[in-house]
Amino acid sequence: MRLINYYIKKKFNPVPIKTNNKLNLLKHVKLRKNLIQNHLKIPLNLLKDKDILEFGPNRGENSFIYALNKANLFFVEPVPYSAKQLKAKYKHYNLNKFVKKIDNKSLEKFNTKQKFDLVIAEGFLNTLDERDQYLTKILKFVKDSGLVILNYDDYFGSLIELIKSAILKKYCIKRKIRLDSEASLKLSKQLYYQDFRKLKNTRPFKAYWLDQLSCEFAEDVWKFEKLLDLAYRKNFYFYSSSPMWSVSENKIWYKNINLKSKNNSNKKIFNEWKKNLAYFVTGNEKIKFPGNQKIIFQEFDFLIKQIINFLKNKKTTFKKLKNKKSLFFNEINSILSFLNDKSKNLNYKKLKTFRSYTGTNLHYLCLKKNEKNF
Repeated sequence: MRLINYYIKKKFNPVPIKTNNKLNLLKHVKLRKNLIQNHLKIPLNLLKDKDILEFGPNRGENSFIYALNKANLFFVEPVPYSAKQLKAKYKHYNLNKFVKKIDNKSLEKFNTKQKFDLVIAEGFLNTLDERDQYLTKILKFVKDSGLVILNYDDYFGSLIELIKSAILKKYCIKRKIRLDSEASLKLSKQLYYQDFRKLKNTRPFKAYWLDQLSCEFAEDVWKFEKLLDLAYRKNFYFYSSSPMWSVSENKIWYKNINLKSKNNSNKKIFNEWKKNLAYFVTGNEKIKFPGNQKIIFQEFDFLIKQIINFLKNKKTTFKKLKNKKSLFFNEINSILSFLNDKSKNLNYKKLKTFRSYTGTNLHYLCLKKNEKNF
């Protein structure tokens, strides 16, 4: 089953966007402006008359910001009903003249010789079985010096959510209830609703449960390192991200550059990324993990592999974290004891440090095709 089929089967929109009136539209446009211009560093006024291709736009709300800046929009939307709604929404707000084409096709079946200044794929790419192949396909549609925006569930940033999913699954196994049942939803609320209410959520708890806690696609996480490696092989380089974490060029004079260097800038970026591991895992920029960072990185890498195996119904014996200097690590170990059946029950409410962290599971990445024009 593909993600879009899962959403259709469950009859829900994972991230409902309210654009039913002009006020709600402007609120959403402001959020997108903050993402595109402030986080991803793409000046919106420079997109006028530029060609933008978006895969899987649903009803197209995220691209209103480009239409308002007079870009040429090309959409590839596989669901006929969504494509119809997209067309109607742009007509309703008198933005339909900027919609140049809507292809009612899947990414797999779409092809064109046209190249685009900006290509976008949000919300689905990391869930595809042959995602490397499809990302490579998407990159082929980008002009020289053009950009591509994608989002994905980050491998390390998803640790907290993956553990929550594992806890729920274990309880369901113990109580002999189905993971996708109403009993599972009720149990999820008992475990997680109190913390969920504290977050700035735009969706109800049931949508979170369907999209994350009980969803088979939630384990389809992607390593930043793998993305950068694939991008480098196709002549694409890191341009920007959200959350914003790269400060490698801050406070450096622009002339301080080795013009003869052929170093892989993506590798440099990944080395900087690793220094932010504690932030990605916890969602708290003030947190620093005590101990050998290389070992911590390796332990978390192995732990996430184990959790994914467990969520995929593979027999798993969880290996505890060796670092005992962190209350966060100790609480994870108590969770692992529960998952290993060493503890009959888990007092989740007492795991205050673990519960205080959210992780940073959803990441945006903007890549730039190597410049040939000056």
